[in-house]
Amino acid sequence: MDDLKTTSNQKRQYASGRFPLSSNQQMVWIDQLLNPDSPAYNFGVVTEVVEQIDIEALLEALDVVADKHDALRTSFYVEDGIPFQEFTDSIDVNTCTIDLSNERDPEDEAEKYLRLKINEPFVLHENRLWDAHLIKIDRKKHYLFLRFHHLINDSFGISLIGESLSKSYNKIVQGDSFLVTDEVDSIAEESSERYSKFLKEDLAYLTSAEFDRDREFWFDRFSDLPSPVFPNSVLRNGHSYSDNLEWELDRTTYDKCSALASSQGCSMLHFMLALIALYLTRVQALDEIVLGVPLHNRTNPRQRRTLGMFAAFLPLKIRVDRARSFTALLKRVSSDTQCCYPHQRFPVAEINRSLNLGSAGRIQLFDVGFNFVTAAIEIPFDGTLCRFQRIIPSSSLNSLDIFVFEHSLAANVSVRFDYSADTFERQDVEAMRQRIAILLDAILEDENCPIGQLPLMTVAERRQVVEEWNASAAAYPEGICLHELFEAQVAKNPSAVALVFEGEELSYGVLNGQANRLAHHLRGLGVGPDSLVGLCVERGFEMVVGLLAVLKAGGAYVPLDPGYPVECLRCMLEDSGPRVLLHDGSAVDELLKDCSDIEILNLKSVARQWVQRSAKNPARKSLTPQHLAYAIYTSGSTGQPKGVMVEHGSIVNHVLWLLDELALVADDVVLQKTPLGFDLSVWEIFVPLMCGARLVLARPEGHKDPAYLADVIRETGVTVLQFVPSMMEAFLAHRGIADACKGVRHVLSGGEALPVSLLLEISRQLPAASLHNHYGPTEATVNVTAWTFPAGFEGRSVPIGHPVANTQVYILDSRGCPVPVGVTGELYIGGVQVARGYLNRPDLTAEQFIPDPFSDVPDARLYRTGDLGRWRTDGTIEYLGRRDCQVKIRGHRIELGEIEACLRAHAVVGDAVVVAHDSGREGGTTLAAYVVTDKGGASPKDAAVANDSPNSGGVGVDVQALRDHAARHLPPWMVPSAYVLMEAFPLTASGKLDRRALPTPDGAAYVRRAYEAPAGAVEETLARNWSKLLGVEKVGRHDNFFDLGGHSLLAVQAIARLRETGLRLDVRDLFVAPELSALALTAAPAVEVEVPENMIPAGCTAIEPSMLTLVDLDP
Repeated sequence: MDDLKTTSNQKRQYASGRFPLSSNQQMVWIDQLLNPDSPAYNFGVVTEVVEQIDIEALLEALDVVADKHDALRTSFYVEDGIPFQEFTDSIDVNTCTIDLSNERDPEDEAEKYLRLKINEPFVLHENRLWDAHLIKIDRKKHYLFLRFHHLINDSFGISLIGESLSKSYNKIVQGDSFLVTDEVDSIAEESSERYSKFLKEDLAYLTSAEFDRDREFWFDRFSDLPSPVFPNSVLRNGHSYSDNLEWELDRTTYDKCSALASSQGCSMLHFMLALIALYLTRVQALDEIVLGVPLHNRTNPRQRRTLGMFAAFLPLKIRVDRARSFTALLKRVSSDTQCCYPHQRFPVAEINRSLNLGSAGRIQLFDVGFNFVTAAIEIPFDGTLCRFQRIIPSSSLNSLDIFVFEHSLAANVSVRFDYSADTFERQDVEAMRQRIAILLDAILEDENCPIGQLPLMTVAERRQVVEEWNASAAAYPEGICLHELFEAQVAKNPSAVALVFEGEELSYGVLNGQANRLAHHLRGLGVGPDSLVGLCVERGFEMVVGLLAVLKAGGAYVPLDPGYPVECLRCMLEDSGPRVLLHDGSAVDELLKDCSDIEILNLKSVARQWVQRSAKNPARKSLTPQHLAYAIYTSGSTGQPKGVMVEHGSIVNHVLWLLDELALVADDVVLQKTPLGFDLSVWEIFVPLMCGARLVLARPEGHKDPAYLADVIRETGVTVLQFVPSMMEAFLAHRGIADACKGVRHVLSGGEALPVSLLLEISRQLPAASLHNHYGPTEATVNVTAWTFPAGFEGRSVPIGHPVANTQVYILDSRGCPVPVGVTGELYIGGVQVARGYLNRPDLTAEQFIPDPFSDVPDARLYRTGDLGRWRTDGTIEYLGRRDCQVKIRGHRIELGEIEACLRAHAVVGDAVVVAHDSGREGGTTLAAYVVTDKGGASPKDAAVANDSPNSGGVGVDVQALRDHAARHLPPWMVPSAYVLMEAFPLTASGKLDRRALPTPDGAAYVRRAYEAPAGAVEETLARNWSKLLGVEKVGRHDNFFDLGGHSLLAVQAIARLRETGLRLDVRDLFVAPELSALALTAAPAVEVEVPENMIPAGCTAIEPSMLTLVDLDP
């Protein structure tokens, strides 16, 4: 947070009796100031007072304790934005007495009262920050409840309070018979200036050589900033409500852990830290984490006898090597902890500040805390033992705090998970508890096992994710090839219309006859099982005739899109080496002249040699479902396209599943518009032809024209549509889509991640259609998972669904082991749809297609997708982007898809793509966002005046507006630096985004922060305030307080001084709006409201409305 060596708090001269806040008090004070309604810094202790205890003597003893400990006589004040504390000579405790003895259930009411009070924030300034409550249950039983704020006390102080209270009570009730011991007397008679003495020592430490040595140690230790454990939760505006879940760890297991720790020369603290670090790094795919470990931070015997706020957090960085054993990790944690202990005095706030965590949106180095707590201490009161039990509020400082409560040496041990309700659902934490228990049992069973191999799941959960959610078996006819399904439909109704193209129709019988003639000719040219035939044709009747003919001849087609560059087509031809090349005249002469060793057939030639061939179906001969149906080329990471070989059995399974899934019938009409080189075209063509439906072929390049597509859909009565999301968005932006698509009953999305916003827009415009989100790489035959949009869907992301028939999807970690529900892993695909491999690439095939360890089928394989995902609790899969699209920038793991989703949520953004690129400047990798605006949805309020803005790309939205939007919804490290505004994204020939064609950001893509003078009285006041406080000569309206050198303490001073000028501001306002112009919009002149006196007469016993006067609060 702050540079504690240079703040005004150390330079300021304090009046006699005034003391600065210690470095640890400063952290608490600032955080509480930013979150005034949070009880997170409250804690308390309650003890049962039985009838043997003298109540009056106990309360008298409490007064004595308050007089003995100066920390209990502390009040805090602020002057010119600087906090200080004063210690009064004496106080009246004024214990609050609550009588619950007449309640129906006094114990239950007492519990409610304790919960109410522990969650009630203290008034920070000019008030006592502790109080006492005596709760009467009945004549024989009371509870004494003491509540503290962490500014004046810490957990270690509970035992000091108990001992001091016991000694004072015993002295009162025993009188002259009370025996004084040296030890007790030393505690009781210590000077009342003890904590104030520590404050002076703390101030001296901040300018000492020891401070410099400690700083060097910590800065060296965190020179490489580790990622947060829960990156989506680290940027919270204030404390969050927390809940807790308890795990009772049986004493036998706990003692085994303790014995293992002792055998390695370690403690149970080290054991539990190693266990938690191991679990979190495993499930969050991290190599190291930082855990916050609270320490009492009392470095000498006198401080250990002193009441007050000493406690600090030790940021313990733990690196986990999964190849080593748990005992090795245990020893490393012990060694690292011992190494850090001598430097525990150094303020963690100084580490935070030096690492500039505030500008990165992180509150602390750690977002997980761990603490060993003595659940209760027993204190003697004149021979009667009283248990002092700790109470904490329902408010979270971290995403997750884990407490280990040891009640006694005989009882079981409680492990409590206090978790932020903003970050976790209860079921998430329960799953965490179960997995840690499994991990613990495995460690105790084999302490030398490599920790990366230790299990995380129960047998039941493993069975669920491996078997139950992959139970996709479906009984489809066996031994069938793809074209045979078509031939069966021809036999049923040969006169039915099969194809529609540009107003012309072709029946099933005629289509089959033309395909048969060509097939017989291809066989005569030597085409047979696994022979490859190139197909370079535009969309039309000839395309479908050619596809069917190749399959009927026994060969496999290789689509060659005429729109591809000649060099790309030449590369595919050379790699595939087809026996025959079919074309329709659209292939360029330059390509054909390189095919001297290939038989070339023009499907539109007048002199077609095959027209006299037989129209009967060719005999199948040696062709089997294990032979190839097609080989489609996909882009490769090296730029070299690779041919994916798909067999008949794979595509037949997919076709039969989709026919069942959509319940397609002969009356359906399917629009075929996907380019042939994109595997989504496969189902578009073959599924309707396998059920007797009608296939409408869009004209060449027609898939890029929304107006044309709308006309075709309307005129031909299309009932089934397929779009990749980027094309769907462009299609829906066209007017009249809803009317054109009235008859559409199925809309399928695939090929890209489907944003929630687009899903909802499809539903809005096409309410009668069923919406399906499909996922699958070419290497697994079109689609392998499917999800149908349910009514009332409110998810934050669109799942990709369940595995389709006879396929399996496994989500595995880096070792190839299944991950639990909710944990990110890589998607692996198994089952009948897995492709044969890559054409002529045995090395790449062996790398990507691996043996399936989960299958009993001989030679079964898995395809490694490179995609990330996780199981949801309902058994569907959530897609989380590409493994190679996860980038790490300045210590943060970033999913680019999350940023894209945020930008798409902007009112005038139609689509967004984010890429990481080397900026060429100091700082290395930065994020660039590419944005296409949704002009139809832009309102005057949302759209920037593009032509006048220095940060505009001229297409309807301002770069600054986009950056501001991202900054409001994302952590700072995820906010792109550059914003390229585009009319449309470059697409590949198959209609998918072409990332390689995205332009390099130029100067206009960056927000320009040129100096602009403050505008208006409020901005001028703010500028003068910042200039004086920060020592900056010229402050502009776009300057950021923290970029100019401001920090937490200076923020408090700034607000205090601004209030003196008449502006109404809160410290939180400056953190939310640190830019001067933005803060000016928040600021408002303070208005004095005169409250009239009421009209309640003296001695009144009942108040009537007429006695109360109201004040007009309107400005």
